Amino acid sequence: MQSDKKALIAVNLSGFMWFLMDDIDILRSMGYEVDVVADNRFGESHTLKELERRGARFIEVRCDSKSPFTRENFNGYRKYRRLLKDQKYNLIICHTPIVGFLLRLASLGLRKKGCKIIYVSHGLAWTSLSDAKTRTKYRLIEDFGSRLCDAIITINKDDKAEAEKLHCPNVFQIDGVGCDIAKYRDVVVNGDKKRKEIGVPTDKILILAVGEISVRKNHRIVAEALALLENKDRYVYVICGREHGGSSISEGIMSFAKENGVNVRLLGFRKDVNELCHVADIGVIPSLREGLGMAGIQQLCAGVPVIGTAVQGIKEYVKNGETGVTVKNPYDAREFAEAILFLSDKAVRDEMKSSCLNIVNKFSLQHSIDQRKHIYDEVLSTK
Repeated sequence: MQSDKKALIAVNLSGFMWFLMDDIDILRSMGYEVDVVADNRFGESHTLKELERRGARFIEVRCDSKSPFTRENFNGYRKYRRLLKDQKYNLIICHTPIVGFLLRLASLGLRKKGCKIIYVSHGLAWTSLSDAKTRTKYRLIEDFGSRLCDAIITINKDDKAEAEKLHCPNVFQIDGVGCDIAKYRDVVVNGDKKRKEIGVPTDKILILAVGEISVRKNHRIVAEALALLENKDRYVYVICGREHGGSSISEGIMSFAKENGVNVRLLGFRKDVNELCHVADIGVIPSLREGLGMAGIQQLCAGVPVIGTAVQGIKEYVKNGETGVTVKNPYDAREFAEAILFLSDKAVRDEMKSSCLNIVNKFSLQHSIDQRKHIYDEVLSTK
C-alpha cells in the first residue's frame, strides 16, 4: 500500500548513498515512501540494487559536484524543478554543498505548502586555509541557501559554529553518519597473506590512506614527507580510492614517488578496507578539508593511530599524542615527516591503541541513527 507521505533524499553521486542507506530505513519506519535522486554516471548497479532492496525508488539527475555554476548544474536544476513539480514531497533531505544548494533553490515555494526541507552539510566547502575566491563563493552559496530550509545538520563543531552565523533557525550537529564499529574492529585476517596480496613486505611500516584521489584529499603530501626521511625504504605508502578529478593527480603522485625513491601502492577502490586497516601500522588522513572523515575512524576501530590534519571533523577524533598526531599545516611535508617518525615507534603505537578503540564509540552507527531520527522528529513537529 502506498504511503501518503513522501520523502526525497538528494545526494551528488549515487555511491554516496552507502553512507546514508540507514536514512531510508529511518524514513520508512516513520511512514514515508522514499525516493533517492543522484548522479549515477559511474554505473553503480550494486548501489541501485541496494536502494531497491531497501524499498527506495531511484531517480537519476546528473550534476557537477566540483563547481556550482556549470551548464550541467543548470540542466540539473531544471530537472530538479520538474521532479518537485511532478511529485508532492512532504520532506526533502539534501546533502553536500552543490546538490544541497540546487535542491533548495529548486524547492522555492514548497515550504509554504508544508514541505519540510533539511540540508545536511558533510563539511562546509571552505576552511581558513581556502583562498579568498573559494571562501567568498561558498559563503555566499551557504548564506543564501540557509534562507531556503527548515534545518541544517552539520557533522563537526567547527561547521556548526559557522552554520549558526547563517539564517536558518535550526542548526544541529550529529557525530557523523555512523560507523559500523564491529565491522572494522572485530576482524580476523592473516596479516602476512594480506600484505603479500597487496605487495607489502611484512618487515615494512605500512602507512594507509583511504579516500578518493583528489586535490582535497591531499594524498601526495605523505609521499613528499616520506621523501624527506633518511630511512624512507622502511615504509610503504598504500592509497585506496578511486580517481576524482582526473588521472593527473595519481600520475603526479607516482611520478614523484619514482623520482624520490618512495614506495607507493595505488590499490584503487577496495572492498576489504576493514582487513587492510588491521595490517596497517599507521593511518593517515591528510585532507585540506574534511567534514568528518570516516576513513580515519575506521582505522581507529582497528586500533591503528592516525596522522590527521587539524581541520574540521578530523580534530574530533585525532587527539594529538592520544589517538595519533595532528598536523597543523596540511601543506607542510616536514610536519608530516615528523609525525611519521614519531609513530614509527611500535611502543608508541601500542600505547595509543586503547585510546583509539575507545574514542570511536561516539561515532557508532546506532548513535548516528538515534541522532538523525530525533532531529527529523523535531523538525517535522514544528509548525
